[in-house]
Amino acid sequence: MTPRLRVGLVCDLAEEGWPSMDLVAERLDHHLRTDHASTVAVTRLCPQLVRRFSRVPGVAPRGISWTADRLLNRYLDFPRWLRGVRAADRFDLFHVVDHSYAHLVHGLPARRSVVTCHDLDAFRGVIDPVASRRSPLLRPMARYTLDGLAAAARVVCVSRAVRDELLAYRIVPAERIVVIPNGVHPSRSADPDAAADAAATALLGEPSSAVPELLHVGSTIPRKRIDRLLRVCAGLTQVVPGVRLVRVGGPLTSAQQALASELGLETRIRTLPFVEHPVLSAVYRRAALVLLTS
Repeated sequence: MTPRLRVGLVCDLAEEGWPSMDLVAERLDHHLRTDHASTVAVTRLCPQLVRRFSRVPGVAPRGISWTADRLLNRYLDFPRWLRGVRAADRFDLFHVVDHSYAHLVHGLPARRSVVTCHDLDAFRGVIDPVASRRSPLLRPMARYTLDGLAAAARVVCVSRAVRDELLAYRIVPAERIVVIPNGVHPSRSADPDAAADAAATALLGEPSSAVPELLHVGSTIPRKRIDRLLRVCAGLTQVVPGVRLVRVGGPLTSAQQALASELGLETRIRTLPFVEHPVLSAVYRRAALVLLTS
């Protein structure tokens, strides 16, 4: 009997709270276990985040202290943990699901490592330092991570646009790049789901043709370009007076709230809390238009 391929699925630190990257890891893990169980044995590789600065009494749990903890865990603790569990000896293949963790390839057998690249945002300070406003202090880490990406045996791009950027900046040669778009979550369906639809109605009220809903799903970090989202919505209100924006992904920052107020959108934005996938699918179904500005 042919032994199964031992795959180490290198995931983001759960405590960082990146839902999209956690979802990619969860779905990949699920499909490898259910669709390829006879040929692949998959193990998630991810230590628990160690809090140092953000646990100090009187220090805010976020901000600079949290950033320091994240960086130490990414660049010091995670590689050390991989060495401690002898990952290089226990697995035949490693798949780093998030390109911003590609620095881990430096501590793994590069010829047996795959990295999924979702975009090049983490590397802007290196590949385009003039246009990027990233802190110069973070550039060495970005360079180290980019070098890890370049060393991987294969880079999986989620779109042709990402592949084209990698090639344009000469980061990875074409023969080591493959394009595999992200799949669709099984709950994403146009078919009605009575329970989920009712939950969405409880959050948003009954759907109405007089109040078309624009939907944006994502965080409010700078690269999501919420300012552009708000300006687009403001422009649409001039054409469709009843339109409103439904946001899933956390509250707006103070600066974004100020812009929304300036644009006259205060009463036109509905921010939802975290919702389960079936409910999120129901929110998608009732949206007149989905906006993606990142």
